[in-house]
Amino acid sequence: MPQVNVFVNMRCSLGEGVYLDLDTNYLYWLDINNSMLFRKKIKNEQNDVESFKVGSMPSVILSVKGDVVIFSERRGIYKFNLITKFCTLLGSSLSSDITCKMRANDGVKLRSGKYIFGTMSLTAINNKGSLYSYDGMDISSSEPHITIPNTFIELDSDVLISDSAENKIYSYPKSSLLDYKTRQLWWDSNCSNVTPDGGCLSDDGYIYIAMWGAACIYKFNQSGHLLNKIQIPALQPTNCIISNNKLYVTSALDGMSEEQIKQYPLSGSVFEILLEKK
Repeated sequence: MPQVNVFVNMRCSLGEGVYLDLDTNYLYWLDINNSMLFRKKIKNEQNDVESFKVGSMPSVILSVKGDVVIFSERRGIYKFNLITKFCTLLGSSLSSDITCKMRANDGVKLRSGKYIFGTMSLTAINNKGSLYSYDGMDISSSEPHITIPNTFIELDSDVLISDSAENKIYSYPKSSLLDYKTRQLWWDSNCSNVTPDGGCLSDDGYIYIAMWGAACIYKFNQSGHLLNKIQIPALQPTNCIISNNKLYVTSALDGMSEEQIKQYPLSGSVFEILLEKK
């Protein structure tokens, strides 16, 4: 069985957006509801967690280069300077009015350099969300068709994107990402208690996806066949990223009852899972 350790014991309301900067060995993550960015080095257990107040409901870290973090939030894509603590809008996907009832959710930077992310309504209205593409200059979008966009894992010719409201994962061709009519069903949980959230691709080609409400990470092959389930001590894992046979997982407290929190007191923490070697 994989060994599960607590990387950071904390109480994120909606931990998300986990990202590993391999140049510095900093692990980054967000608390969407509290508009916080965190980071901690993965190879030094004694270092403290650094925290930064950023944007309005930041939801996904798309890239990190030096002291600059690119992320999406309620109004679009921003860059944040860790030294100056200053945010700059790069591309607007939504109304600049803070009363806008939409926000960004999950996303990914493709190997081509494009940023892809999805939006959703604050109250998860059915099919209100869209997919957005930003190439560094222009931002374009799909028609509204998705409720809670998540996962965003790039494969060779497709991107896996889930609609968490449907408990389904779809495969979107990279050649027509913004045309949702070309997507195909990749996996269906067939269970209301197993909701696909964020995920990642390992160097050996396996797919790991956090399953909100199921207290586990699912491991798939690229055909969508479920290979394994990794239990974690948090009811609502939200996202994961892998490095050197270690899986880092964020989680959330949002919406949990007192009884559920008593059963899963580490919810909201960040976990480190030592995966079994072949």
